[in-house]
Amino acid sequence: ELMQLFCAEAQDLLQDIEQGVLVLETNPRDEATINTLFRAFHTFKGNVGVMNLVVLQQLTHELESLLDAARRGNFDLDKDSFDVILAGEDALKRYVEELSQLLGGTGETATIALPIPRLIATVRAMLAAGRKAAPASPAAPAQHPAASPAVASSPPAAAAPGAPMPGSALCGSDCM
Repeated sequence: ELMQLFCAEAQDLLQDIEQGVLVLETNPRDEATINTLFRAFHTFKGNVGVMNLVVLQQLTHELESLLDAARRGNFDLDKDSFDVILAGEDALKRYVEELSQLLGGTGETATIALPIPRLIATVRAMLAAGRKAAPASPAAPAQHPAASPAVASSPPAAAAPGAPMPGSALCGSDCM
């Protein structure tokens, strides 16, 4: 029952994240939207922490840190950061969808392969660079992560210890 509540709230948070990025693509300095995204990732991080989904907690923490740097004015959001936020949202969404299917008895997999290590590394590299975006110019809308080669090229991984899910399902080795 707790996992079902987690999935329901997660779907709402993921929708808020996706909508927030759409707003930021046209106005990357919209403070209210940055705060909304920050809170969504913060809440998601707390929820996965309670569920002891450590790998997902690490990802949400890194994305929360990126948005916190933007809130403080230490990092200007741009197309690259939107891409990684959407890729993170997509990974979290895939996990929640698979978990929902398993809880509903329709899931067939015990492994959920996600590109989490690459996403974490990308966010950390962005934050380490501490880059400020160039002066505002009309930007093309960010591409959804499904079209991103860094994310889409990740093949499913074999079962390995990772973010434990209830029952026998584990996050794939790509999550470690």
